[in-house]
Amino acid sequence: MFAVAAVLNTEFCRSLWQSLRLEYSMTRFKNAFITGLAIWLISAASHGLPAEAQTESKNLSILYTGDTQGHLSSFYYDSKKPVGGIAKRAIYFQDKRRHTDMVWLTLDAGDAISGTPLSNAFEGWLDIEAMNKLKYDAMCLGVHEFDYGVERLQALIGRAEFPVLSANIVHADTGEPFAKPYVIIERDGLRVAIFGLTTAEIDDQLPAEKFRGLQVLDPIQTAIELVPQLAAQSDVIVALTHLGIDEDIRLSSKLQDIDVIVGGMSHSELQVPMKVGRTLIVHDGEFGRNVGLLKLSFQQTGADWENKYFDSLLEPMTGKWVENSNYVDWLAEFQAQLGSRMSRIAGQSSQRFSNLKVFSSETEIGNYVCDVLLQRSAADVALLPAAFFRSDIPEGDVTLGQLYSALPYDHYGVVLTVTGGELQEILSEGASNIGKPGFPQVSGVSFGIANSKAYDVMVDGQPLDLFATYRLATSDYMAGGNLGYATLGTISQVRNTGYLIREMVLDTLKTGSIASARLNGRINFVVRDEDPQYMATASTPAGSDSNMQPVSDNSPLDEPVNSVPVTEDIPDDGTSDPIDNGYEPATSTPPLPVTDEPGSRIRYDRNGNPIDDITDSDPVLLEEDVLDDLGSEAADAADVLLDEAEGTIQEAVEDVRPVSSGNLPEVMGSETVNRDGLVYNFTMLPGRDAGTYRLKLDVINTTSQRMQVEYSTSEHYDFIVMDGESLVWNYNSNRFFVQSEETQSLDAGEMLSYEASWNPREHNPAFTPRLLRFIAEHKLKDAAVRVEFSQNLI
Repeated sequence: MFAVAAVLNTEFCRSLWQSLRLEYSMTRFKNAFITGLAIWLISAASHGLPAEAQTESKNLSILYTGDTQGHLSSFYYDSKKPVGGIAKRAIYFQDKRRHTDMVWLTLDAGDAISGTPLSNAFEGWLDIEAMNKLKYDAMCLGVHEFDYGVERLQALIGRAEFPVLSANIVHADTGEPFAKPYVIIERDGLRVAIFGLTTAEIDDQLPAEKFRGLQVLDPIQTAIELVPQLAAQSDVIVALTHLGIDEDIRLSSKLQDIDVIVGGMSHSELQVPMKVGRTLIVHDGEFGRNVGLLKLSFQQTGADWENKYFDSLLEPMTGKWVENSNYVDWLAEFQAQLGSRMSRIAGQSSQRFSNLKVFSSETEIGNYVCDVLLQRSAADVALLPAAFFRSDIPEGDVTLGQLYSALPYDHYGVVLTVTGGELQEILSEGASNIGKPGFPQVSGVSFGIANSKAYDVMVDGQPLDLFATYRLATSDYMAGGNLGYATLGTISQVRNTGYLIREMVLDTLKTGSIASARLNGRINFVVRDEDPQYMATASTPAGSDSNMQPVSDNSPLDEPVNSVPVTEDIPDDGTSDPIDNGYEPATSTPPLPVTDEPGSRIRYDRNGNPIDDITDSDPVLLEEDVLDDLGSEAADAADVLLDEAEGTIQEAVEDVRPVSSGNLPEVMGSETVNRDGLVYNFTMLPGRDAGTYRLKLDVINTTSQRMQVEYSTSEHYDFIVMDGESLVWNYNSNRFFVQSEETQSLDAGEMLSYEASWNPREHNPAFTPRLLRFIAEHKLKDAAVRVEFSQNLI
């Protein structure tokens, strides 16, 4: 068509066309003549027309991945069916490459290895072998490629059947490139130059010993020097980068000769390419959940090739793509070897780190892991939820398997920039999670908990400045606002360290550092009244208005911070007991004394045990003779305060550990069912007071994959007591729920725990113990799962 148009633009054709118009009106053979003319024009175009009138086009398609981080097998990721994995990727590659009318390139933007037990056990070798089988054309060096040191990486590069690229990592002593800077691939007459760039932050993200002998150059300056050389040798330039989306934008704005940037590191998921000038930027997300496809059409104008058209697709590796059985069988061979490799010694611990009280108080295991996270992420404060810690770390030798059992979740360390006010809110949200999976373990900060709020916050020994900014290290899962931390989900400034928190601990152990930690008052429990109390001083007579001063420095926040509707925190009309309502374990910060009998003075240590040795150095006590000197109004307020203190200490003694661990009250009744990979364990135990009961439902993901549970409202569970077919008590009968769908993910081995207290005589003073049916419901969207047993209360 271009040739025909060129011919029609000539003076000759214009004259011919004028003559033909007359002929059309005079002859009945005009159709035949037009057909002959078309044939003549095409023939002329192919034999005697100027060369510049002819054009040539080439089609180039790029399959791209990045930040796979060892996810060789499929896994559950907010989905009911497994996603990702090289077996699905193999099917997708095969389906696309069968189209032979275009040039195909398969590229990876780095961080292909490290991050799962299977990848870690073989130190990246298995990942490279998988990429060989998938026939990659090139990959860029990321940060995780250095996880096992420089020598190991050199061996992996030697094993790769494709070029591993990085133009800005050089040997520190010679300045020579550590890896190949670039490669030029010529296919079907099209020369494609591909060069690699690695983040300049690699120095900060790696321990020194893993980058020893190497130096990272400024990636943008390196590209400025390299791209003109590549432009002279190629038709198309592709930058394969591990810089993050922000740096990719900066790179494209500096260099307009780059046609495509295939990027990684920031785990960005671009559904459509970003275009900066003439440069297209693509990112596929993380963990191999997607594979990107970019189709380009280049047309030659003179000696240059110009991108005239592009199309893109970010294809989810979901159930639509079945798994290639050859790859599944191949991975199964190595899975069998995983057990023996996990018995390797990871490091040493000077003590046993127990997760026994991680849901309710400061612990050594929480302190140690948060200290590592704080140091490795260069943050001011670190916070992790209790649910992150799943078992103990033993004293002495610590194997890889034991470390994975204690820290099983593949959560990455991230650093959020928060204000002091936001940090106060975040800690208060943690304070409202006593006895729940979201209870905080921290480093770099100390605070007190009272009335489910955080008080007296100190950062690095200094009082919290509400208007200052702080770097808060946590997990990527928590940064999404999960486990009751709504404020975390609103923070926009987030930096991904690129490292699993477990890997940070493993790297620290491998340095020879012996794991140790102690309790040092990071989380303290105090007793405060919501209203300012007026106290008599020793220097003035009691009862005088002049000597009553408000304890203003201890006044709580005006409003609760937690903005997420949590059914346990919704007050009811007294017909049901909220879960662990007000549960505040006593710690080394002593509460106000409880006067069980006239004249008695009792304090409690952090384990809830009474302390009898009252000395002169003990905190000042509110004794009865002091209370008598107060005005009647203040005395009544003090009595209320003492009653609250007594209730707090009583609740502090309650053991909230999982039913399966430690010495707990005898289980009165139980039932277990297994539905769709989730095990439901429903138990009934004696309550704190005679005649009361604890109902507990544990929902455990017993599969090796991540699972997702969905709810149609914010009602996630319920407990019901029946006498035959007659209702005796329903835990949710006086609660309200938000009418919006909610989802929650459960990693392999992760457990959801729900609990309620039932006092039969509180709801029915005439209650008679008898045989009753006890029912627990998990309110899933599709159909609630019911677990039931009968128990005689006589």
